[in-house]
Amino acid sequence: MNAYNILAVAMIIHHPCTSSSVFRSCSSIKSIKDIGSVFHSVWSMDAGIVAGQNRSLQSIEDFLRKPSPFLEDARLHACIVCASISCPNVRQEPYSAETLDDQMTDQMKSFLANTKKGMSLDRSSNTLTLSPIFEWFEEDFVKASGSVKKFVSRFISPDDASFVLSNDVTVDHFDYDWNVNGHPPCVC
Repeated sequence: MNAYNILAVAMIIHHPCTSSSVFRSCSSIKSIKDIGSVFHSVWSMDAGIVAGQNRSLQSIEDFLRKPSPFLEDARLHACIVCASISCPNVRQEPYSAETLDDQMTDQMKSFLANTKKGMSLDRSSNTLTLSPIFEWFEEDFVKASGSVKKFVSRFISPDDASFVLSNDVTVDHFDYDWNVNGHPPCVC
């Protein structure tokens, strides 16, 4: 997770500008998705060396999602970041083996506590609004807990969890803001 987060931010630092030979222009990227091309996305580009091999962000994420021979853990999705506004906040300390379980739980709780991009519960309309991450990787959350609602209920207040699980709550998703979280160091 540390490698993924460092390399995602490094992609922004190492590729801060976008240019157009057609329009003869150069400007700061607005999103990590501006890096790469239609044929070679940022996710598939070499991002850095991990365990002695060049790795892409996608190959690291694929390993983290299915870390054979280790157990899968859907909390991962609150722990890796794509340097975008709607991503979970980057943790202010590195993940470590000694405290990993607590760190991952804390990270998921923090992400869901963010009512702008993690989770918002509107009791008057019975609507649970979640990050699109819960839609994109729904199979991971279902595999972990049987449903997205059951997964989320493990990391929110007991009162909110009870409401979500005992009412006919509709799940909706926030719009995802892919804009870079900060200002890329572009010098054209």
